[in-house]
Amino acid sequence: MVTVTAVYERNAQGRWLVHIAEEPRCHTWARSYASARREIIDAAELWLDELGVESLEDLDIRDEVRVAGAAQARELAQTREELTRRLATVRAMVDEAARGLVAEGVSVRDVADLLGISPGRVSQIVRHSPCSA
Repeated sequence: MVTVTAVYERNAQGRWLVHIAEEPRCHTWARSYASARREIIDAAELWLDELGVESLEDLDIRDEVRVAGAAQARELAQTREELTRRLATVRAMVDEAARGLVAEGVSVRDVADLLGISPGRVSQIVRHSPCSA
């Protein structure tokens, strides 16, 4: 596996210019960041020999975005991804707790108060429980 850096910059017209730092002759442009990412992968495929790899599967392209605020945006995106994963875990735990408490005979309203969710949500959880089918 060979790691290379794709360097992204914006020109005065707002287009994304991107090149592979290890092979500056490998470059392209696009109107959006996502398009530029796809285009540089296509361009890199034409330079595999110069990059020292046989196929795209052997190439790890790391992005370096050189615009103000890009590092903060990347950090925020990573934080959002982590929070999304954690939220899914918490939701599963709440669902499990709601099912368990209702199975123990605790009222839907009390379960809702204990878990900090609505009674309607507790009813949904219990209704869609695999055990209730």
